[in-house]
Amino acid sequence: MTVKERILNAHATKTLDETLLELSVFKDGNLVASGDGKLSVSANGRLQIEVNANIPFNFDSPSRGTIIPDKEFFEITAKTRDNLTFKANKLYAKNITHEVDKPVHALFEPAQVTLLLHTIVQPCSSFEVFITSFECDFYNRHCVGGQITNPVFGDNIAGYWLSVETAETAVGLRKDSDSWMHLKVNSKAANTSNMEKHAIAFLNALRFHVGTYLEFFAYGHTSAEGEEIILTNHKSNNERKFYPPLPDHEFEAAEQLLRCGMEFFLKETCSPVVTALCVCWESRKVTFLAGNLLVCSVVEGLADYILTDANEQYTKLRDLALDLLRKEPSAKESIYLEAFEKCIKSVEFIKSKESIRKAGELLKITITQTELRAWGHLRHRLAHGNFSIDVKSPATIQSEFDHAASVANIVNKFVLALFQYEGVFRDYSVRGHPTCNFPIPLEIQKA
Repeated sequence: MTVKERILNAHATKTLDETLLELSVFKDGNLVASGDGKLSVSANGRLQIEVNANIPFNFDSPSRGTIIPDKEFFEITAKTRDNLTFKANKLYAKNITHEVDKPVHALFEPAQVTLLLHTIVQPCSSFEVFITSFECDFYNRHCVGGQITNPVFGDNIAGYWLSVETAETAVGLRKDSDSWMHLKVNSKAANTSNMEKHAIAFLNALRFHVGTYLEFFAYGHTSAEGEEIILTNHKSNNERKFYPPLPDHEFEAAEQLLRCGMEFFLKETCSPVVTALCVCWESRKVTFLAGNLLVCSVVEGLADYILTDANEQYTKLRDLALDLLRKEPSAKESIYLEAFEKCIKSVEFIKSKESIRKAGELLKITITQTELRAWGHLRHRLAHGNFSIDVKSPATIQSEFDHAASVANIVNKFVLALFQYEGVFRDYSVRGHPTCNFPIPLEIQKA
């Protein structure tokens, strides 16, 4: 096991315990103390740095809610037992203890720490993400150990892995440990910039495909200085999935979806969709009925996002009509002008339910009447505070699940269409969730 793998495994399993040597503490750019310390991770996944040094701490902690000035933060550099360069900044001391004739002991909780592994120069840039292990059944490649060099990871490790390529990058995903998955994005050309953006775009597409918000606990990149690994705090993850859009073992469809999704999430206008999907993933953490209301809001928000241009054109036409009305009205006409203005301003371009159907038309997909009725049933009842259902009635419970699945199906269809994906998908508006082709031909949907 390499030093890198040892550190990643220890952090992933929350057993990290690294001795920090040659430790230096800086404040406002000035060296203020030297000592020793330890890097570890708490049971809840937070990084911790314990320091023993005669540091000029401010023992008067600021009041809760006070913004700490930058000059009050510390920066720590050190070496690990494997002679790796260690660095952490934006630090504020906690749990300060001091005994006579002994160094001050303090605890820091950094958001992240950086380790410089070695000094090499890569021929092209790359970016890596290390993700908490998740169920993965869509590998599309296989390497034979010792015989074939993996073109993305650059080693001879045997096993199954995922490969996706875009015009600018080659992406690989595999399970390197029982505790974590390894995502690596390589540039195809020396001038490919911002590899982190490409990695995040693929990660967002992967989250949509898997149906949950995949958390990463470390990431890394190569540069002229060497290979840096940045350890971050663990975050609690939810194992309950939103409705994944593809059936299991659809290897070709998964590869196509991830490629289309990555290209979409590289666009500057993708943030509303990222937010919408985050709400869907978070909805799995709340009460079933309340989660349904969140997903209904996502459908409404996605429809508005899709119809942004149409709504803007309507607003321009409305304002133009009002301007024409205001131009030199006769005395007889002026008495009606105020009422007429109010009437025009009160007209909405399209109501919420109609906007969902119109958004589907704009994307050249059909949102079925079953799906629209399910959205209306859940959205309006829950929005008006009616969270009561007959939990003793299997038929009622089944009906609620059917409605929820149909609304989730709208989300998946919207996102798949925004990706410009064509292929198989799982239709949640039908019990049994059959596999269908996307987009479904209009004549079949209307039948």
